[in-house]
Amino acid sequence: MPAERTLRLPKPPPLPTKVPFEDGLNRTFNRLADSMERGPMGRLNQRLKMLPSIAGATWPTPLGTVEIPTMEPPDLRLPNLDERKKEALKAALGQDLATIVGFIPVVGDIVADVVEDLYFQKVHGLLRADEFESFKRYDANSPTTLAMIRTFVKHR
Repeated sequence: MPAERTLRLPKPPPLPTKVPFEDGLNRTFNRLADSMERGPMGRLNQRLKMLPSIAGATWPTPLGTVEIPTMEPPDLRLPNLDERKKEALKAALGQDLATIVGFIPVVGDIVADVVEDLYFQKVHGLLRADEFESFKRYDANSPTTLAMIRTFVKHR
């Protein structure tokens, strides 16, 4: 009788602790945020405070009165980004950038789907329930990064 052989499999590699492209996204996003606070966005916020608002009016007509509401300039300021919102915005940007990987022939589509799913899980974990509902509605018809910004503007 031959001796029994045991099959030894190699040890699997450890699971990654970070999502792909995370370090590059962190550096780019932090530089962009710093330049926006110091640059033209800071001056825009100062000028927005100087814009006048148009007072409302009530006009009587033969068919009744017509009320015109007070018109104020829209709030164009960027939302305040705490650490949670920064992380969610980075994850949304990573999800958008993962679509670029999908253009690689043969394996690109598979890899892009996996990376997008990883970033979506991260977004889901970082947003509150009301923010996530708004995000899903905006994400249906716009890129993920814009949907995230619109969500944060709505939930200031």
